[in-house]
Amino acid sequence: MYTNKYGSLYVPKVRRIGYTRVSSNSAEQLQALEQHKARLNAAGCDEVYWDIGSRSKHNRKGLNTVLEIIKQQECDEAVFIRIDRMTDSPTVLEKAITICLQSKIPIRGLDDHIDFTTVGGRLHARILCNLARAEVERLSERIQHGHEYHRQMNAAYFPPFGYKKVDQHLELDLTPFICLLETKEELSKAAIGYELVETFFSTRSLRGTLKQFNDKYGIRSFCRKTSNSRKSSQSLGFSISGLTAWLNNPILRGHIAYGRAYKQRNSHKHLWDIRYNIHPEHRIITDEQYQVIDSTLDWNSKHRSWRPKETHQIHPLSGLVRCADCMSLCRGLAFRLRTDASLIRHSYQCSNYRLKACNQKKSLRNEIIELQVVQSLIDRAAQVNRIVEQTSDKVDPPEIQKLKAELAFYKNAPGDRAAGIVLDIEQQIQNFRDSHNRSEGEQSARMRRLVHVFGDPQYWSTLPITERRDTYRELVSYVTIREGSVDSVVLKV
Repeated sequence: MYTNKYGSLYVPKVRRIGYTRVSSNSAEQLQALEQHKARLNAAGCDEVYWDIGSRSKHNRKGLNTVLEIIKQQECDEAVFIRIDRMTDSPTVLEKAITICLQSKIPIRGLDDHIDFTTVGGRLHARILCNLARAEVERLSERIQHGHEYHRQMNAAYFPPFGYKKVDQHLELDLTPFICLLETKEELSKAAIGYELVETFFSTRSLRGTLKQFNDKYGIRSFCRKTSNSRKSSQSLGFSISGLTAWLNNPILRGHIAYGRAYKQRNSHKHLWDIRYNIHPEHRIITDEQYQVIDSTLDWNSKHRSWRPKETHQIHPLSGLVRCADCMSLCRGLAFRLRTDASLIRHSYQCSNYRLKACNQKKSLRNEIIELQVVQSLIDRAAQVNRIVEQTSDKVDPPEIQKLKAELAFYKNAPGDRAAGIVLDIEQQIQNFRDSHNRSEGEQSARMRRLVHVFGDPQYWSTLPITERRDTYRELVSYVTIREGSVDSVVLKV
């Protein structure tokens, strides 16, 4: 109780904040989240912060907000449901304990009856945190055992386009999928799959296949990674890489393959675990057809033009120009000048425009793009020259700081197992330091190259075209064009 300036007694309002977390945004998890918030409100929390995500994640907005409020001593108490709803990382737990002790703001748990201000409470929290981490590891082991059993049964995971999963096996999906407006013809996914293969054999080109396919079905698929334009995984439409992965999929040849996730879809075929002739009666591509497809794709990737490799013209900005709308790479176009037909010039245009997948039709001369890039590099070199080097204490990166916190915890833990973990963490810290030092060295080298080449605005024009190309690739991340003009130049320095 306190006395105000009028001499009256009053009880100051206590600010109590709460925190909870759920794993996903499924209906069950969201219902559990509402229950958690109701319990925290009943415990006297007027403000409740929460996160939706894994408890192993270190960077969570809700948890970081709560810890910052405690650190600034802007509350009187913090309450969470239980340890596993807060974290299973010793690093995050030690950070919360340190902030609690420094700010002298109590942190307690409802279900676990934990109080970070007491030695017993902190010990209890650390034990429960390690148990939560062990639970995650057990779950990972169960999933791995499940995958092993799945593979022993030659069972299928996710069906590619043209197939459906029946029990644990794959069959051709003959269910009507789309209906053509002109002919009123109903087509299944399997029928469209057969048509895609036939179109590829007639064009012998991925882009040609997609152009005919998109023209026929009126597909407009954009590549922007935003929630408003992202294409559903069940919709009709392929990208270049998606069609490549689909044609390479052994399922289309009656086999089952494991180990094709992420970047392994179009490469590292020698690492695929293929089980042959699992559903030979449900093939879209025969083995003989695939040999032709594979050799065609390999030829196209190595020979991008009909001209011999030694006569190819070098374009310094090749592979760096992107469309500002769909962020796809722009392709080079050659054209003859009207005033002198013997002179050939080159420009860049969005590659998705040919596929009817982007509306950016206008092209831009490569000389104009290069002038913009050079001016950006000259301006950046001038900025670097004006920077005054200041000596300051080096601060470890966040990854090393987290590992140091874990190292401090396990160094005080008893047992041989803790000693092994200490050695492992020390090795991780050393690896991070080496990687960080290499990154800083590469950035310093880029800075020196930038100042050396573009410190004098006239020097770059004397460089051979191959050195100009290598310089741009070292210093420039990408260039975006829109409506016949340069939209942005993103540098690596």
